[in-house]
Amino acid sequence: MRWHHLLRGGRNDLLSIEEQRGLLGELQFLRRLAELVGPWAAVEAWKGPSGSSRDFELDGCLVEVKARRGAAKPFVQISSKDQLSDVDGCRLFLVVSAVDAAIRPDGKTLTDHVRDLETFYATAEPEAYRLWEQALADAGFDFEDDYSERCWTLGKTSEFEVSGNFPRVAAPLKPGVSGVRYSIALDACAPFRIEPETLDAQIKEGLGGWMS
Repeated sequence: MRWHHLLRGGRNDLLSIEEQRGLLGELQFLRRLAELVGPWAAVEAWKGPSGSSRDFELDGCLVEVKARRGAAKPFVQISSKDQLSDVDGCRLFLVVSAVDAAIRPDGKTLTDHVRDLETFYATAEPEAYRLWEQALADAGFDFEDDYSERCWTLGKTSEFEVSGNFPRVAAPLKPGVSGVRYSIALDACAPFRIEPETLDAQIKEGLGGWMS
């Protein structure tokens, strides 16, 4: 079932190249998150496929994931005014993943990458696996679809804390302004760059509060 994907303008066929790239970026972060907080908490936090403004929502911590070609111009696309808006009581982070097309034998197909996590979630608790299957369906992925024509490699991430004067469109917008989409230059984000360990520590801190 792909109704979330279709409602967001998707088609009932293969994911586009950019949709594949975006899904791979989110899957890369999902695996990392699962290693930090466990499979159930990780997939429960994965909100991007269901149409949320941010891709991952944890206690006190929001993460937006953007995937781009490693050799592309250093910009990322922001698809709404809410993606980088402040939320009371939460810290907001932007994770930019390098996801590149590859020529065989390098890389893996989208299906191969998904199957790696499928194997992981198949051994998790049943509720985690149910959420995993639902998220894949909402994202528009189906194991029966043929993605064998293209392989992908997942590279390093660049990570930023979105706060203060981070380059973004500020909310609230003036009356009459809607449908905002814009690009940000990653060079302009440099003062806000953090190490992955900083984000990992924030996630673990939030998990501790959730478990207490």
